Amino acid sequence: IVRNSDETKIEILTRSMELFLQYGYSRVSMDEISRELAISKKTLYQFYSSKSELLCDIVENHHDQFACNLNLILDDMGLE
Repeated sequence: IVRNSDETKIEILTRSMELFLQYGYSRVSMDEISRELAISKKTLYQFYSSKSELLCDIVENHHDQFACNLNLILDDMGLE
């Protein structure tokens, strides 16, 4: 499977979040994430140097999405 770096990063974020929610952050290793995504650990570490960095990116990504969605709702309601 050929993936570009944006697709790979999105897959890492999405699947990691699913694993963290299902099993808990402390029970999921970088090995398991790479196995689930069928990518090497080397590839995973090219994107994230640690599991905590990965978690921070997940949180930041969801915060940005939430803020964007909230702005859309406020714009639609005319509450600005």
